[in-house]
Amino acid sequence: MRFEQPWLRFHAYVVGLPKTGSTSLSAMMRNYRTGHEVWLDFLAAPGVARARGEIDDDAFWETVKRRFVPLRAEMDSVTCHHLYAEILNEKYPKAQFIATYRDVRSWANSLLDLVTATARVPPELRDGKRTWMSSYGAWIGEGTIPFDHDRERDDSVALPALMRSWAAYMRRMPTVLPPDRTLWIKTPELTARVPDLADFLKIPVDSIVMENVHSNKTAVSFDRFTVGDREIIDGVYMEHCADLMMEHFPEEHARFLTRAHSDTDDGWSTYIARVDAALAAARAEQGAQA
Repeated sequence: MRFEQPWLRFHAYVVGLPKTGSTSLSAMMRNYRTGHEVWLDFLAAPGVARARGEIDDDAFWETVKRRFVPLRAEMDSVTCHHLYAEILNEKYPKAQFIATYRDVRSWANSLLDLVTATARVPPELRDGKRTWMSSYGAWIGEGTIPFDHDRERDDSVALPALMRSWAAYMRRMPTVLPPDRTLWIKTPELTARVPDLADFLKIPVDSIVMENVHSNKTAVSFDRFTVGDREIIDGVYMEHCADLMMEHFPEEHARFLTRAHSDTDDGWSTYIARVDAALAAARAEQGAQA
């Protein structure tokens, strides 16, 4: 059964990893029917179960079909869409796909920055209904991402798993996405690729909103690759990531190989203090606007 809707001006799914520009894309496309992270918590668990081989395609679709039928959005962007992109392609043979991607070092750091910022929010102020990280985060980090609030040690232990997940994504997606209906965009090039995006979707360039691009950029960042176990990290990098980085991000690849390394914990404690300060400032600003 096909589920296309003739009234859609276009029909596209964003299938990038988290922290690769989906928030920015959704903001840029707000002149259209755009959904961002709609039912993410609902989709994450069955998406991960399918990726792990715990359920088959039919069971997955039966579980999530009410999220996709009937179609509501022209651009549908959800963190975990990449887990079942081939099913979306099967159900919607005219759908287009936008795959956003960035280099492994900046991506892993950005994702862990998000996890850290979320964990540092006082428990009484968190959205207790959000569950996607417990399923999706545990899967993409192979159970190594620390979600605890009061951690004194850095989270570089999660880097090898995230590097493997990044490489798996980069190798898998070209095999499941239709080449003639897929647009690949590097995260730092979102602005520069707007004409290509407009041409791909057959919409006017000036209908794409250019304000607040990269609006979801983490306020405070920390480079875990300078403090993690270099021998382990470099081993995983050379086995899983190096060829992909040389192909797609040659400059970042060179910088990775020559990166500095620190054996002290001062950087992490300073980073946590900056995260807490940024969160406090954001809460104060929200309170002033209320």
